[in-house]
Amino acid sequence: MVEHNPTGKHILIDIDNAEYKYLNNEIIIVDMLDAMCRMSGATEICKIIKKFSPQGITALLLLEESHISIHTYPEFKKAYIDIFTCGSNADPTLAVVLATEFLGGVISERRDIPRGVKFGK
Repeated sequence: MVEHNPTGKHILIDIDNAEYKYLNNEIIIVDMLDAMCRMSGATEICKIIKKFSPQGITALLLLEESHISIHTYPEFKKAYIDIFTCGSNADPTLAVVLATEFLGGVISERRDIPRGVKFGK
């Protein structure tokens, strides 16, 4: 049995001044999640997406390595993205740049959080 490394990288991104037409578009959001998964080298298990009325989307991409999620607030031109991968097969830092490419706007805040460091590498 191969032992899985419980350490990982967790990145939280706040995006401001993003385009309403992208933040409220399910196809764009799904395409972005798929591209972020590929870019980080992760493996998709499934995705869940909820479009709210009159605006906003929450989506989750469940990964073998953990998850990528997004919550959009088109009326405020904001999005919040959470990328967490554990183990050594995926690297979420490579996916961060895609967020503004898909949504416009700027990353106003980014937090990189090492996870599971007490377990060692």
